[in-house]
Amino acid sequence: MTNRSLLKQQKRAKEHQQRRAKQAACDKERLTSAAINELVRHCEKKSQNEYALLALLVLISGRTVSKLFSVKPILIDDNVAQLPIRWNKAQVPESFLPETEYIKTSNQEFTLVPQKLASNLSKLQQETDAEACDRQLKAFLTKVRTSTKEHITPITLAKALGFQKHQFNISVFEWSFLCDEPKNVLGQNSYVAFSAEKLFRKHIKFMAQFIDTAPLERYLTELKHDVWFGSPRVLTTESVVKAFSHIVNNLNQAISQRTNYERVHNWFTVYTVQLMQLATLHRPISNVFRTLDQFNLRNNTVEIVDKGEESRRLVPLCKVATEALCNYLAYLEKLKDVARFEARNFTSEVDKSLEGKACLFRAWSHSGLTDDYRSLRGLGISELFTKSNWHRHFISTALVSKDYDRYLINTFSGHRLDSQTAYGKSKSFTYDDLLKVSTAIESIITKLDLARVPSVDEYLLGAAL
Repeated sequence: MTNRSLLKQQKRAKEHQQRRAKQAACDKERLTSAAINELVRHCEKKSQNEYALLALLVLISGRTVSKLFSVKPILIDDNVAQLPIRWNKAQVPESFLPETEYIKTSNQEFTLVPQKLASNLSKLQQETDAEACDRQLKAFLTKVRTSTKEHITPITLAKALGFQKHQFNISVFEWSFLCDEPKNVLGQNSYVAFSAEKLFRKHIKFMAQFIDTAPLERYLTELKHDVWFGSPRVLTTESVVKAFSHIVNNLNQAISQRTNYERVHNWFTVYTVQLMQLATLHRPISNVFRTLDQFNLRNNTVEIVDKGEESRRLVPLCKVATEALCNYLAYLEKLKDVARFEARNFTSEVDKSLEGKACLFRAWSHSGLTDDYRSLRGLGISELFTKSNWHRHFISTALVSKDYDRYLINTFSGHRLDSQTAYGKSKSFTYDDLLKVSTAIESIITKLDLARVPSVDEYLLGAAL
């Protein structure tokens, strides 16, 4: 694609976003602030009416009646209650390194609402079903005559949070969480670990337009520790450092033995792949990074296909990743020279990797190089380094905490959403946008000081296999 064509495409994408923004502003399902405020005042006057209380709960929760009826509110005290999120959470993987641990996330995600509204919902759940309750709520809302002559329905009421979210710095992903959208729609919420308190405070600011939120604010102030939601597969920063220390320690032990070149190769391969997975958000698969042909060291890029053709993407290689790759290639060249006269079959396998005819990252067993990287699992290497998807979860969480655009993170990581469209925001990102993410990731890796490893190729000089 020429630069001119690319500029035209970017211009069209921006124009499309502007049209969508205007459409949202005048959407027929968008209630004006005046209409909502008049409804709230009407509900306050009818505070003994169970459907007035339900209308307020629909408004502040952003959930339809059917979604509200699908969960059982949890009453905390006389003022605060929880509305659960219906996610089927992933299990915390078993850590194969006793010194590592994952960020502790809540077993049950939820949002906070006033106890009075939650108790009313519990009462309605016992007395009727969602369909009948929705009809009764519609009947209640039709009696509300606003000065703007807007027709208020349970659906338009539930959408108020979606239309107002940006006024309170609530992202699309946070809105999806609050409204209890299925996690496969905007599934990045299950890919990152995020602070519940920060989200609650944004939500409380939205609710404060309509109801008294003082009890909710007091509840947050009295919390003894911050609750975390989202992915249970995010290693702590300290554990990432310990994981890499574990790799380097095993590598140093193998090097000190001088003749244990299989072990040197396998741990050096683990180190290189782990560092590059952090830098590129590559999923853990058997033929990780495929062949050398996928790398372009002139432009410092790699083409990744790690979950079918829909995951195909071109990702920048930051300086840390490029240096790690070059060190590994230099090591393979030395390994080939060492083995040239004593193990010609082994040398030919190394040649295949260097010529792009076989996987670049391969394990070494007694019989020679295996087919792929995953074979390391059968050679006593921890599954944490050959299968676990912690790299994407850890880096995605770190980027979200730095307020990087979540759509951009999805594009970089090849995380396709069910809600993604041909004209979605992710389609307008440029390669320069991906470079910014790559630079941020390099900063994270550098700050953790993970890129220190001995020059392994030097230990191969003069070695016999």
